[in-house]
Amino acid sequence: MSGHLKHLLLLFTLLLVANACKVDNNGKDQVVNVEPEFTMDLFEKLAGGKTLTFRIKSIDLQDCTNYGIDASSGHSSSFIRLVINNIVEPENCDPGPAFASTEVDVSPLPGGTYDFQVVLKDAIFSEGKLNVTPEKYLVDMPTTNGFYYIHKELMRVQDQQIWGYIGYENKDEGKPYADQFLADLNSICSAANLQNGYYGYFSVDGGEPSLIPVPGFTNFQEFAFHLDADTETLKDLLQQYRNSTAGDYITISMNTWKGESL
Repeated sequence: MSGHLKHLLLLFTLLLVANACKVDNNGKDQVVNVEPEFTMDLFEKLAGGKTLTFRIKSIDLQDCTNYGIDASSGHSSSFIRLVINNIVEPENCDPGPAFASTEVDVSPLPGGTYDFQVVLKDAIFSEGKLNVTPEKYLVDMPTTNGFYYIHKELMRVQDQQIWGYIGYENKDEGKPYADQFLADLNSICSAANLQNGYYGYFSVDGGEPSLIPVPGFTNFQEFAFHLDADTETLKDLLQQYRNSTAGDYITISMNTWKGESL
């Protein structure tokens, strides 16, 4: 075989290999690029019973604010499967840059260790474990193909836990009322004793909460407590401040373990 012919055969082989690795986002029969296309985060919805939720976003910005993602889940007593398909273009575009996103709920899970599989576009499989305890959810998935986790560990909000912030623009006028509210709140609460970590609604570092998202005030004081009284007592305290002069200077945001915003 001549050197020229060998060169042509080698070039033809390389072209075939390159063509087999191309990505077609619309064709399930094509080989899928395993470079990350999505991010995934863990969240727990509290209202109506605690529900584990996977929050999925595209890595690339889209040109409409209302792009979605086709995704679904299913589970048995020992197995959870999450399927992520394609980004879904909206019928009517709301112009503006944004990440495509969706949320996929899994019905409340009893404690235990589950086999956990993430399937991307019916072609790429990532497998691991999801451990569920009263304190947290923990994903153990050594390899992730086509996506990556923002957090693999989600600490769980405990019963009687409350959190929030007092916001104010004028520090001289607002801070005294904020300090007094926290003192009154402390009289019906005890320390939350939170472990460091990501809770979905806030993160804790050194025992101090940092709310997600950050409050939109020039000045604010964040808090997290274990409520020792009933919620009616808490509501009465909130009304007392909101209906008094303090309400002209501070804004109080209060959340509970039941998924309530008081």
